[in-house]
Amino acid sequence: MQRSRFIAWVTVAFLTGCVGSQDDLSQVFDLRVLGMALSPPESMAPDCNPRNPASLVALNASITLSTLIADPKGEGRPLEYTLRTCVRQDDRICGNEGQFIELSRGTLDAGVSVLPPFSLGPLKLPAPVSDGGSGFLLEETRAVSTFGGLGGLRVPLVLNVSAGDERIYAQKLMVFNCPIVPGMKQNENPALQGIRLDGEPWPENGLRTLTGSKGIFELDDFAGLEEQYVVPSFELQPIALKEAWKVAWHTTMGRFGPTETSGVDQGGQASRHKTTWTPGANPKEGPVTFWFVVRDGRGGESWTSRSGYYVP
Repeated sequence: MQRSRFIAWVTVAFLTGCVGSQDDLSQVFDLRVLGMALSPPESMAPDCNPRNPASLVALNASITLSTLIADPKGEGRPLEYTLRTCVRQDDRICGNEGQFIELSRGTLDAGVSVLPPFSLGPLKLPAPVSDGGSGFLLEETRAVSTFGGLGGLRVPLVLNVSAGDERIYAQKLMVFNCPIVPGMKQNENPALQGIRLDGEPWPENGLRTLTGSKGIFELDDFAGLEEQYVVPSFELQPIALKEAWKVAWHTTMGRFGPTETSGVDQGGQASRHKTTWTPGANPKEGPVTFWFVVRDGRGGESWTSRSGYYVP
């Protein structure tokens, strides 16, 4: 229970409408944000002295947000977007009483986009959120944090994407931290090593023909890449942990089962990242896209994709 409180990642995506009973997370048939990756995913100051010039540099460093957006029925239409930041994680649209800062807006295309870089350290809200607060974004975020920033200060970023009558929001947390206990270091984004379909490697740029009623997808072993890391306890003692990456599976045709795989099963044992794709009832011949999104449980995230052609 104690360890779970230090997990530094959350991402929430939801549609402003109802989801059908036949829908699952692996089926991508409408406008969706599938992934949001920050670079860096965590800002680690060299020490916890706020007056140290090097710490100020870390707080004010430039951050880049990359997005993975699917729009299979959009036929290449431009997507309008805004990116906001605020202080409360439960404000899923960063619109609570106008207490937000707009970081950028414009248009982007479906697929992978890199938004204009930004810095959160020097930003100031329209008005203070906390009693007697300064109004500066990071200070106000710490003031409303349940644990006062212990284990990382998490600043919400909310992406709003719209096209026609479709509008979606996705939230990502940028983590600011300092080495409260020995052994703490800045997190890095995870990266998948390889994909196999029915036991055969599937290169990133290779087009595959798929046939039959199912396909078995499996990831190359990446256990050696899951980082060991340290977090502070409430008594300010170091707690050593190890990442257990989770992978979400998405497709434009049919579905995956399971839709998400984790490196640790309910018994705490390492498990294989393996899932079954089925093309659905009465599938039609045509192209199909697959996305694989990996998250390390601490804010790190990345993805890869494959393109195929299905023949019944």
